[in-house]
Amino acid sequence: MGYWYNRHEDSTMNSTDIIGLNTAITDRTPESGRVGVNYVQSVGRYNQWSRTASGLITGFDWDRDEKSTLSVRAGVSRETYDDDEYWARVRTSAHNLSYTYSYAGDLPRMTSLIGDQFASTYLLNGANINFNEAFEDVFEVRADYAYNVDPGALGFGFKAGVKATSLRLKKDMNTVRFVTGGDVTDLMYNPNYQHHLSGVVMPWLNYDRFWNDGNLPPIHAADTARYNILSDYKYDEDILAGYLSLHYRTEQTHVIAGLRYDDVSFDGRAPLTVDGVLTDEWSRPSGGYSNWLPSLNIVHDFSDRWKFRASASKTIGRPTPGNIVQAETQNCGEDVTGCTITRGNPDLKPRRATNFDLALEHYFPGGDAMIALTAFRKEIKDDIFTLTTDVEENGVVNRYRQPLNAEASEVEGIELALVNRAFWFHENLGASFNVTALSGKMNYATDTTAREIGRVLAQPDWMANLTVTYRIPRIDGAVRVSANYQDDYLSGIGANEWADTYMHSRTTVDLSFWHRVKEDFVFKYEVDNVFNVKPELFHGRNQDGSLSQRDHYGQGFYFHIIYSPQG
Repeated sequence: MGYWYNRHEDSTMNSTDIIGLNTAITDRTPESGRVGVNYVQSVGRYNQWSRTASGLITGFDWDRDEKSTLSVRAGVSRETYDDDEYWARVRTSAHNLSYTYSYAGDLPRMTSLIGDQFASTYLLNGANINFNEAFEDVFEVRADYAYNVDPGALGFGFKAGVKATSLRLKKDMNTVRFVTGGDVTDLMYNPNYQHHLSGVVMPWLNYDRFWNDGNLPPIHAADTARYNILSDYKYDEDILAGYLSLHYRTEQTHVIAGLRYDDVSFDGRAPLTVDGVLTDEWSRPSGGYSNWLPSLNIVHDFSDRWKFRASASKTIGRPTPGNIVQAETQNCGEDVTGCTITRGNPDLKPRRATNFDLALEHYFPGGDAMIALTAFRKEIKDDIFTLTTDVEENGVVNRYRQPLNAEASEVEGIELALVNRAFWFHENLGASFNVTALSGKMNYATDTTAREIGRVLAQPDWMANLTVTYRIPRIDGAVRVSANYQDDYLSGIGANEWADTYMHSRTTVDLSFWHRVKEDFVFKYEVDNVFNVKPELFHGRNQDGSLSQRDHYGQGFYFHIIYSPQG
């Protein structure tokens, strides 16, 4: 089987920010106040992303006899990524300006701007063109031999295999950095865009004139040379695994005991920085690790209606290549007034988890409905998380992100699931529902702090899903409504509890409808986020945190044409 897939995306991320002075707040009440302006900045950013995935997969199976099968699989793939980015930021120190604010619900809003925002001098604060390129090649081959493990096979059986994977990844960024400080006041214009709920209009940088009038500022040679190297890296990884599973099955019980040996070695290359200063040398992180990973799975049928499952296993989660070898990447113009600087960690270790699961399932007569209760627990050593630290530097807030290993984490929970594909009162109506309760904690330590957090990253206390499907046989189609609820969850870990970020709980509803057209085609229509739910981000949610961001994505409308031959 061969495949080729491409996705192209254009994105404009322009913004104008009015930054107040926290030492210049007057007329303050619990509901309103007046703030002196520190500076105003306008950012223009345009990206063109292109991703291509291609590959070839092949294999064969040899049935030696009724109980024995030899299978071989091999595949090669290539992923490429290109991003052309044009970015510029201008700023004015508008100390003659101030604004008033009041609260609109949980978020403050600017109600007026005092002073002439169009009379200031705007200077270039940053400008660069980035051409990012990356590719990843993966080759994998796997061979398995199975004896007496087909569904329904009784007695002793086994399955053994080996797998080898080779990964080669490279990223290269070519950049042009321009000299800052030049007067760009004549490039500012009034787009008649008002800040949300404020009625205040600010000057914006005329993006097209800046880049296309032929009057670009001089190139900053030193910065261009530095950043042309700083974000480049290369990573090679080889994985060799061998595994054996022993099966024993009776009419009521199926036991699988497994053992996997996993060996990983890697080599990387990235620019070497010492105390934040780029050197002429390259860091060459290399290393590896190996693990014995046992597992035990038991399935027991008490009757045709009741089934019990139990499992215990050890697993690992490898760091991503960029987490290990990436030197430094800057992403400007998102979330903070400065840039987000992401760094790798060559000392990062894989997460290691011990997992326990218990489940009890009941199947109703007819085979269309079941109910299941599952309990699980994960004990994680060296869990991987990204520490985020906001630092004010030269009047802007830069955000530093680096992956680290936690000392210990654990998460446990219980899930109730119900499925009915055809109700007794209407055979074309089906539904599924599940609800999960979770609890967890994480401990981590750095050179400057040690913390215990009462949950793990991205773990809500409650989750629930409900899907209702109505089949329409006459058009070979169906209507489906899906609802998803997620409780608050930790979305980002900061250097202290006040810097943690949480996503607020929300319920989203999606709607889809599909039908067959002329036998071989299916038309499908989808509406995501039917009720326009707005995600909300809090800082320090567990400590009476404050709402800091509300996103408005609206609904998503999709139409699919699917070729599905019936012959």
